[in-house]
Amino acid sequence: MNKVFILFLLICCFVNSYGQEAKTAYDEYYAQGEQAITNKEYNQAIELFQKAAKINNELPATYLKLLQCALLKEDLILIKRSLTDLDRLNYDKLNAAVYLAYAKVAYTQKQYGTALQATQVGLQKDPNHSDLLFMGGMVYQRQNKWDEAISKFQLSAKNDPTNVTKWNELAAAYGHQGFKIQSKSTYDKTLSIDPQNKVALIHLGKMSLDEYVENNNRSQDLIVAIRYYEKYITYYPKDQKVLELLKNLYRAQGNMESYEIAQERIANLQKK
Repeated sequence: MNKVFILFLLICCFVNSYGQEAKTAYDEYYAQGEQAITNKEYNQAIELFQKAAKINNELPATYLKLLQCALLKEDLILIKRSLTDLDRLNYDKLNAAVYLAYAKVAYTQKQYGTALQATQVGLQKDPNHSDLLFMGGMVYQRQNKWDEAISKFQLSAKNDPTNVTKWNELAAAYGHQGFKIQSKSTYDKTLSIDPQNKVALIHLGKMSLDEYVENNNRSQDLIVAIRYYEKYITYYPKDQKVLELLKNLYRAQGNMESYEIAQERIANLQKK
């Protein structure tokens, strides 16, 4: 048999054998990494998937698992690295929810530029994704870009109309910008969905109190404020701080009977 041909066969056998061994090692690392995720041993999982990637760096599945671990660990550096590797492989099947998770990690770590970039990429995937729109609003708020924040909160609430948190953030943004009428009506929208909503009741009461002061102690504003705080106490009767405020408002109103009742309720709560 020709020596060259024999050498060729030996090389082929070696390559096939090495390829099979490499594939087996990759599969083992990958399977062990998946098990580590199941066991919530994320550092070990990352180490195993990184070993798998060294054997074969052309499989998106490896970097998807690394991305999963990075998101679970809130490891911003590894998230960026995994996304870079997926881009290198032209992997474009990540959905909006992945970028929302990425944005939340960045936002928590006060990396607002990164968080905004993540929301923008996610919104390219799904322009009407309410939670991504909301996250964009939160980021703009942190950057003191209030017009942009209001725009994002408006769209977010529109696309998730029963979510009171989104209406409340929109109302707060309106208030920050001095849009009192819009702020009030938006908090009222919250109460139409959730009549017991603490945030809306407290803010509407406070806004009425502010108007009471601005309007030289106009009695009607005080009456409205008291009504909001009374509603609040109806739902949350053990809130001593609000009871104290309500007691003082009764006194300012000259309603001593209600003042004494509130004082008694506070005393009873303090005994418990």
